[in-house]
Formats: sequence, C-alpha cells, structure tokens
Amino acid sequence: MKSSDDTFVYVKERIKDNLINLRKERGMSQRDLAGDIGLSQSFINMIEQGKRDLHIKTLHKIATYYDVQIHDLVCIDKNYENLNNIDNDFKNKQYSNTVVDFLNQVPESTLEAIARAYISGKKER
Repeated sequence: MKSSDDTFVYVKERIKDNLINLRKERGMSQRDLAGDIGLSQSFINMIEQGKRDLHIKTLHKIATYYDVQIHDLVCIDKNYENLNNIDNDFKNKQYSNTVVDFLNQVPESTLEAIARAYISGKKER
C-alpha cells in the first residue's frame, strides 16, 4: 500500500500541471503572473517545477486571479469523462490511496481553512 506521501506528491503534481496550463492558456509568462499577483517570478518557477509547496492563502490568491475555484486547481484532470477514469489513473500509476484518504489525514483546522476560502470564493461570484 502506498503512503499518504505518495498521494500528496500525486496531488501536488496535478496542482503544478493545472497552474502551468492556466498560465499558458492565457498566454502569460511566469513574470507576468508573478507581477500581477505580487509574487516573485522565481517563486512561480519553483511552484511550476514542483520544488515549492503552496500555502492555502497562495493557492486562494492564484485561484482568485484566474477566477477559478481552489478545487479546479487541485482537480486531478479536467478532461476525465467520468470517475472510473480517475480510478483507473490511480491504479495505472499504482496509487492505492485516494485524494479522500489523503484529506482524512489533513488536520481539521487546515480543512476548515480550505472550506472557508472556498466558501468565500463562491460568495464573490
């Protein structure tokens, strides 16, 4: 059985990929994005290389900038047709834990902060 660390790495990769895709879809450079949201270009670069973990506040700032929800950034793959494809992807990559298993190990205070950020984002729309 894979550890929650493996699931964390998998989810982190999805966030990284989604951030890169959002930026490129908008024809932006890392420098453009960094300047617009008040972060350094090197910080954006480290996030996109998977060398930097994101604090929930930074994730919220980026989601707000792109006018998406945090779950859109954490989404495993926006192109999956159904949940069976997601399950197969986990099996193909030999990940036995799910995102839910990972979230069950996250401290309640962190989950509450994520929920508050998500709810406040929905109210702004």
